[in-house]
Amino acid sequence: MSESNNYSDTYLDLLICAFERSRLLGFGSDPGVTAAANIDQDVLNSLQKYIYDEMCPLLFSFFPAYWGNSCQILSAHTYAILRAKGFDAELIIGDVNVNGTQEFDTSVDDLHSEMNSVEMQSRGQELHVWVSLGADIILDCGLPDRMIRRYNFPERYMPPIMIDTASNLTKKFRTRHQPLVIGTHFLKKTNGLDTNDLVKHYRTQFGLAL
Repeated sequence: MSESNNYSDTYLDLLICAFERSRLLGFGSDPGVTAAANIDQDVLNSLQKYIYDEMCPLLFSFFPAYWGNSCQILSAHTYAILRAKGFDAELIIGDVNVNGTQEFDTSVDDLHSEMNSVEMQSRGQELHVWVSLGADIILDCGLPDRMIRRYNFPERYMPPIMIDTASNLTKKFRTRHQPLVIGTHFLKKTNGLDTNDLVKHYRTQFGLAL
């Protein structure tokens, strides 16, 4: 079996380690998803339709610029929209390999140091953020634009947001997401992105009870 065919197994091992590492290092002890979640294809298909038909236009309405360097804010809003709608979701911080190239120089030590810094981060951070829907399902807002610009990936074959299993993303786009820690607490501590406030904002916007 090729690595692309079984990358979901590798991804799930990394995700489980990320959950345990997050608990031990103070990144969060109660992830909003599980590696053992059972997400069938019908649920995934309906979620893809919602994301492409409704969520993408909403994100573009307030962030119409290039998305390739904005994975944190886009992932935070995506996470909040999904949680407001009642979906299980969690922010994941790590790195991503594209066609054999590591996109960032992310390490657990650097993430831990940033989280424990007394100052907010004012510079670019060497990390990647995406949304986990549980199991090996990845939702990535920032990578499509980045691959179009940096790797000349044909735009007509790239969805505005990646959503699929880790193995399928590897087959389609030669990407390998590498989870390190969970991210909601990290984003609030380092960038002031409070996902709890964002969830409340979107529940209000969607006319849902708080």
